[in-house]
Amino acid sequence: MNTKALKAQITDLLMNVEDERFLQSLSAMLQSFVDDKDILTKEEKAIIDKGLEDVEAGNVSTQQEIMQASKERYPDLQPKAWK
Repeated sequence: MNTKALKAQITDLLMNVEDERFLQSLSAMLQSFVDDKDILTKEEKAIIDKGLEDVEAGNVSTQQEIMQASKERYPDLQPKAWK
């Protein structure tokens, strides 16, 4: 059975289901599946992979180094966290 035929069969079966609890559960399961498929784009995954490669290569900075560079770059910016 191909995908189109399977969808048609499922649709036909669903038209005969009256149990609201079952339909709500099925709806939640389907929504979760759809949501999980679109969590990250290919571009986002590539950026994460690049970041992990940088970490493995030792191209990292400590929080203190970042804070110091930020203070030097933006001397007029004084967030509460810097005080």
